[in-house]
Amino acid sequence: NDEDNLFLVAEKAKKSGKELPKLIIRCGTEDKLYPINVGFRDFMRNTDFDYTYDEGAGVHNWAFWDEWVKNAIKWMLEGRKNEAE
Repeated sequence: NDEDNLFLVAEKAKKSGKELPKLIIRCGTEDKLYPINVGFRDFMRNTDFDYTYDEGAGVHNWAFWDEWVKNAIKWMLEGRKNEAE
């Protein structure tokens, strides 16, 4: 599905001429989606997107996300703080 293909969504956003969103990508190194996330990270390196990529030990489950969601929320709040300045 093109709507779920992040590569195509990013290309469409770049071509739109609109301000690009800031992105955060977190993935467990044992996650079944890890190879796709690494490919997307490498793709993003060649774009104008402001993105943050982190990975760590873990699979695609809440044990992984319980730890990383705190960092993601902090990242989002810091971005809002910077926008207000």
